[in-house]
Amino acid sequence: MYSELVYDYECRTVTPDEAAAMLGGAPKDNPHDADDACPAWEPLRVIFDHKGRLLLGTDELAHIVGAGRPMDAAIYHEPARPEDKAPERAKVAAPRKPSPNRGIHHDNRQAGKPDDPSKPLRWRVVELLRRDYADKAPNAVNWAGVAVRLAGDGAGYDKVKAMLAGMDVDAEYDLYRLALRVQRGGLPISGVAAAVTMHRQAEHAPLERVVGFWSELADRKSPLRARVSNTPKDRLEQAIDALWKEYRA
Repeated sequence: MYSELVYDYECRTVTPDEAAAMLGGAPKDNPHDADDACPAWEPLRVIFDHKGRLLLGTDELAHIVGAGRPMDAAIYHEPARPEDKAPERAKVAAPRKPSPNRGIHHDNRQAGKPDDPSKPLRWRVVELLRRDYADKAPNAVNWAGVAVRLAGDGAGYDKVKAMLAGMDVDAEYDLYRLALRVQRGGLPISGVAAAVTMHRQAEHAPLERVVGFWSELADRKSPLRARVSNTPKDRLEQAIDALWKEYRA
């Protein structure tokens, strides 16, 4: 009977506090942080059922809370079913003015979108990647963290833009894909941190050697992986660095 529902829809920016409220409170031991690679793209997708229960988007909302910054979200609400409607004598709320975004699906990866200097650096880099490097770095939201960190502390937008223009973005994004394999394989290191570390290692060693090292870390059955698999998260990067020095010797 409800197989062809038309959802109420809006696309808007969701703050970390709003995301926590949608989740029913900030999640304990949230694995997400500002550098964590999230598989969802902006706008993130959040779906509520006809009773206001969250059906889809738990991980996406946890990402907003953990990242600590607002993100665009497409929010769907299943309309109330006839049996859920209030009795006729129930008080009816005044009609709400419809959102100008209601029913409109936005594509935030539009080509030709000009830079907005009023926005935070990372978001400007996201838009730059979507505009000029969409075919080379498809997950701009997360890979922007790699670009900003590689440009160095205190780097501005122009420096990041110039760095990208002289960079083999395809090769750097391939390292990021490998970093995600390591992260999703169970090691508690962010994809951004791992990709940046690979880049630094490749500055002083053959790229094939770097890829071989991290491929072993991505392999749960590798003896090399076993040496750091039980390392606490706050000491993991140091342990990997020490292991790399042995590996490349």
